[in-house]
Amino acid sequence: MIFDTGILNIKARISDLRLKYNLDIETEMVKHENKYGRKCVFGQWKLTNKETAYELYLKLQKND
Repeated sequence: MIFDTGILNIKARISDLRLKYNLDIETEMVKHENKYGRKCVFGQWKLTNKETAYELYLKLQKND
């Protein structure tokens, strides 16, 4: 993730998107078994309204 986006703290960025930009983002906790057979849980996020998110993206790109 960090190599693709440059984001160090993904949970903080998700919180920014929710609070500062009022985006609806769902969180789903996914249970998984790692390669050592240990159970682990991680969060998976989804945008509920992609059109609104895309409009915000275009607006932010214009400001840069």
